[in-house]
Amino acid sequence: MNKREIIDRKVSYDLNTNIKFIKTDGKNKDYIYIQHKHDDYQLRLITKGAGVCMVGECIVDYQKGDILFFGRNVPHCSSLYEYAKKDISPSESEILQFSPDLFPEKLHQLPDYMFISHLLLKSQNGLIFRNKVLSKKIELQIHEIQHQRGINKINSLFCLLETLSMDKNFRLISENQYDIKNTFCENHGSLQKVYDYLYRNMKNEISLEDISRYVNLTPASLCRAFKSKTRITIFQFLNKIRIENVCKLLLYSDLSISQIAYESGFNNLAYFSRRFKDSTKMSPSEYRSKMK
Repeated sequence: MNKREIIDRKVSYDLNTNIKFIKTDGKNKDYIYIQHKHDDYQLRLITKGAGVCMVGECIVDYQKGDILFFGRNVPHCSSLYEYAKKDISPSESEILQFSPDLFPEKLHQLPDYMFISHLLLKSQNGLIFRNKVLSKKIELQIHEIQHQRGINKINSLFCLLETLSMDKNFRLISENQYDIKNTFCENHGSLQKVYDYLYRNMKNEISLEDISRYVNLTPASLCRAFKSKTRITIFQFLNKIRIENVCKLLLYSDLSISQIAYESGFNNLAYFSRRFKDSTKMSPSEYRSKMK
């Protein structure tokens, strides 16, 4: 069984800057076509071709002119359409990566940063913008940033982000908003134990009483604490990690779809198919064919 974990990457910057420009041509598949995350924000403008982007267990098609924006530690990757559609060329893109250290610590409390703050918050779901006029404007701004230095470079980045924040032609890629540290309830020991328990036992039948006994909390207290931190219920989270496991096995194993369902804790294939389609907008067989 060839399972692959999300790669935790460290973005390296040139001396005297926290903004990095990258141009991809579809040849270096290890760079963007392996699921990964990093502590830095990433904006990606598609300049050629088409493809599929995955954020967590959710996917979206992209095409020339689209803009993808990922927040801090949001797990993401792309899959070339050439694997599924021979008549579509590999995608090419221009990428900006930039450090969260560029922003004030209490960004959300500063009126002048309101729109940028809202944009960065939404980027924790992964964003896709589809607007040809916006795309041309962002492309020019990226090229300005590429050739600037010092405070002018930072000012231009903030102008770019404000331009994005004003545009309404976007959609959230994932239903789940990822924590900026991509840790589960930092400094909340009981909830971290829930996280560990669910991952270790996702293949088994799990009850709220089992989890409560494990973390030594009453069911009501546990549910309140979990939802206040994650904004979803424990069993919504369990379903999420089961679907994520299904996605990995569909991509990186040769198991049959029914085997994958059982390996991920789904004992009812009809229910599994419904839940998978709700999350990915396609059937397991379509997902395997399109994403590989």
